[in-house]
Amino acid sequence: MSMLQKINVFLLMVITFLIPIHHKFIAPIIGLWIISSIVLIIRFKRKPQFKWPIVLIITYYVLLIFGLFWTDNLKVGVFDLEVKMSLFLFPLVMAFFQYRENEMKLILKAFYLGLTIGSLFLLGQAAWQYSNTGSVNKFFYAYLSPIIHPSYLSFYFVIGLAFLLIVLYQGRIKSSLNKKIAVALVCYFFVFNILILSKIGIVVATFIVLLFIILFAIQRKKIGIIIIGFSALIVVFFAAYHNSLYIQQRVVEFSKGLSAKSGNFSKGSTGIRIKIWNSSMALIQEKPIIGYGTGDVKSVLRDQYLVDGNLSAYDKQLNAHNQFLQTTIALGLLGLLLFLSIFIFGIGMGLKMHNYYLFSFLIISIVFMLPESILENQAGTIFFGLFLSLTNQNILFTNKNTEFE
Repeated sequence: MSMLQKINVFLLMVITFLIPIHHKFIAPIIGLWIISSIVLIIRFKRKPQFKWPIVLIITYYVLLIFGLFWTDNLKVGVFDLEVKMSLFLFPLVMAFFQYRENEMKLILKAFYLGLTIGSLFLLGQAAWQYSNTGSVNKFFYAYLSPIIHPSYLSFYFVIGLAFLLIVLYQGRIKSSLNKKIAVALVCYFFVFNILILSKIGIVVATFIVLLFIILFAIQRKKIGIIIIGFSALIVVFFAAYHNSLYIQQRVVEFSKGLSAKSGNFSKGSTGIRIKIWNSSMALIQEKPIIGYGTGDVKSVLRDQYLVDGNLSAYDKQLNAHNQFLQTTIALGLLGLLLFLSIFIFGIGMGLKMHNYYLFSFLIISIVFMLPESILENQAGTIFFGLFLSLTNQNILFTNKNTEFE
C-alpha cells in the first residue's frame, strides 16, 4: 500500500470517527480525502465501477440541480445543494475505489470507536451536570446530546448495532476476547440508544435485537437464549421507564399522538408530525409531477402551516419530518420515484450479493426517514452518502470468510 493510499484510508477513518462526535471539522477532512482520491485516481489511472445504487443517488443529486430551474428561492436552493453535496461526492469518488478488506475493517473500527468515545463523553458531561443540578433528565434526549440531534445520533447507533450483530451472527470474529468486546458493545449501544430517547430509534433497535436473539437461538439450537434475551430487554425498559419521569412523559405523548383522531392531535412531537404530514400532502396534491423546486420546500410549507393553523410548526419553521414527503414536495413524483429506486435496487442487490450490510443499512434508513427528513441536514447527508458508498464495497461485505479482529 502506497503512502498516499494510507493517507486516503486514514482520512476516511477520521471522517467515520467524527460523524457521531462532532460535524464541525468534517468538511475540511472530506476536502482532503477528495484531493487524495483524485491524485490516486490520476496516478493509477483507476476506472470507475458504477453499481445501480451509486448511479441512482448521483442521478438524484443531478435532478436536485435541475430543480433550481423551477424554484422561486434560488439562494435557498443552492444552499440545499451544498448541504446535500455528500450524496454526490462520496458515491462518485468512491466508485473509483475498491478498498481492501483490512482497509474497510479499519474504517468500520474507527466508526465504532467514534460511537464509543463520543457517547462516553456525553455520559460524562451528563454526570457532571447531574452532580450540579440533581436532575436525572440530563441523561436523556437533547439534554444528553445537545450538539447532534437525538434522531441522527440514534440513526448512527442503530446502524452500528446492526453491523456488529451481523458480524457476530456470521461468525467473523474468531477471538474469544474480541467476541466478548463485540457483545459488550452491542449491549452498550442498545442501552445508550434508549437514553437518546428517539422513539423510532428505540423501536428499530429493539426489533433488530429481538430478531438476532431468535436467529442466534435457531443457529445454536438453544431456546434459553430467547428467554434470557427477552427478559433482559424487559428489565432494561422497565428500569428506564420506572426511574425517569421524562421517559414516562415521552411514552404518554407518543401514545396520545398515535391514538388521536383526525383534527384532534396532541401538542407533542408525534401529534405535530401528523399535522405536518397532512400539510405536506396538501402541497403535493397542488404540484404532484415536478414539485415546487429545490429551494421552495421550506417557504411553501410555512405558508401551508398558516393555512392549516399549525402555528407551532410555523414558528419553528419545521420541515416535512418525512424524507419521502420532503423529496416529493421539492421534486414531485418524478423525484420520489428516483429516490425510491435507490432503495429498491440497493436492497435487491444486497440480497442477491448476500451483502447484508447494504441491505440492513437501507432498510434502517427507510424507517428513520419516515418520521424525519434525514437528508435535510449535513448530519444525515454525510452519513448516508458515505455509508451507502462504503456498503457498496463488496470485497469485505460479501466475503463470509473475512475475520474481524
